Amino acid sequence: MVDIEKIMQEIREEIKEKGLDKELPAFESGAPIRCGAVYECFDEDYFYENVEQMNQTCLIQPDRPIAGNPIAVLIKKTIRKLTRFYIAPAFCDQSQFNVAAVKAMNSLRYYIDEDRKSKARIDELAKRVEELEKRLESRGRE
Repeated sequence: MVDIEKIMQEIREEIKEKGLDKELPAFESGAPIRCGAVYECFDEDYFYENVEQMNQTCLIQPDRPIAGNPIAVLIKKTIRKLTRFYIAPAFCDQSQFNVAAVKAMNSLRYYIDEDRKSKARIDELAKRVEELEKRLESRGRE
C-alpha cells in the first residue's frame, strides 16, 4: 500500500533542502508576457493577430526540406518514405482539427465585429430617441 503522507513529507523535506520553501511570487506581481499569457481583459489587437496567424499556419505539411550532407539527406529521405504511411494520417488529422479551430476563431472574430456594429447602432438609436423625446417635451410645453 502507498503511504501518501510519507511521500508528501519527503517532498516537503526535499523542498526545504533545496531552498524552495520561500514564498513564491504571485502571478499578478509581474507584467504578463504576451506569448501564452492569460489576460484578465480582452486584448482585441492581440486576438486579431493570433487569428491571422492561425489562418496562415493551420495546414501543416509532413514534408519539410531536408538539409545536411548527401548521406544524411539520403538516410532521412529513406526514413521519411518508410514512415509516411504512419505519419501522414496524423498530419492530416491535425490539419483537419486546425482548420476547424480556425473556422471557430474566425466566427468569433466576425461575431465581435457584428457586436461592435450593433452597439454603435444602438448608441446611435439611443441618441435619436433622446433627441425625439426632447422635441416631444418641448412641443408639449407649447
